[in-house]
Amino acid sequence: MATDTTFYSGSSYNVPQELTEWIDKVYLVNTRPKLVWNLFADKDHATMPLKEGVVIRFDRMLALPPALAPLTPGQSPSADNITIQKVNATIHEYGKFLGITDVIDLTNDRNPVLTRYAKMQSTQVAETKDLLTRNVVVAGASSTTCDLSLGTPSSTTLDAALKTARNALYVNNAEKISEVIKATTGVGTEPIAPAYFAICHTDVLPWLEQQSGWIPVQNYPNQKPIRPGEVGAIGDFRFLITTHGDATYNSGSPGSPAAGDVYNIVIFAQHAYATTELAGGRLKSFIQPLGSAGAADPLAQRGTIGWKMFQASEILDDRYMYRITATVVS
Repeated sequence: MATDTTFYSGSSYNVPQELTEWIDKVYLVNTRPKLVWNLFADKDHATMPLKEGVVIRFDRMLALPPALAPLTPGQSPSADNITIQKVNATIHEYGKFLGITDVIDLTNDRNPVLTRYAKMQSTQVAETKDLLTRNVVVAGASSTTCDLSLGTPSSTTLDAALKTARNALYVNNAEKISEVIKATTGVGTEPIAPAYFAICHTDVLPWLEQQSGWIPVQNYPNQKPIRPGEVGAIGDFRFLITTHGDATYNSGSPGSPAAGDVYNIVIFAQHAYATTELAGGRLKSFIQPLGSAGAADPLAQRGTIGWKMFQASEILDDRYMYRITATVVS
């Protein structure tokens, strides 16, 4: 028996404006998975003005040195010089669409179809935004390595790597992100100090749970400040896990790590990186009716539903983030 498979997704004919606007809301409200990698982006650089090109320049003034030398009576000291570091990022346009045929249009109620497709594409949008930022921040220059042992303990431990990262952030005066979470009278709750935030793959969780000082998220005294994907804390660090964590599988697979697999654990302080949208170029949906292509669709057989957005992601200051590259060993 012959089987016909139709691939489609999109909209149909003359879609009223209110429906288009409603689809836009579906994109925003139903985005899944959570945009974990954008949670700690610097909010001061969220939007780029129109008509200013595609390159965004971030300027950072370096701190002035302390004035430790006493003044000479009657003489002015030498003037300080301002040093400005420049960081450039290029904003790019991203988008995709899905098509619908006249057969689908004639045999399905348009509103439920549009809703389903918009939800599917909302997940696509969320993953796109998330991974665009992840792919930038995992390339940070400040890093150390450690082993994640499947058996015999390694001398290059995760605990030692976390201490290296903490010391580097302290030396660079990196500001912690979270507010202190005070202990309560609840049984088993423990205070959580202001912390740096770390994002890693879900596969890393078993090794985190083995670390001394591990506090699972359910033992936090207050559940309100918890970020999406947050699973627990160790000392100065609070950890978020996601299947979008950066992983390279050389022997294993997601959920089944094996010797040789590599995971990046990325730690953030305040003002480490930014994500920027283009004013007037934020996420939008586009619904093209059947036959809207004119001569390219002479029998009005094809329509589309799609989305488009602009985004740039850039590390603002390597001193305020740290990467631990963890290799699984037997």
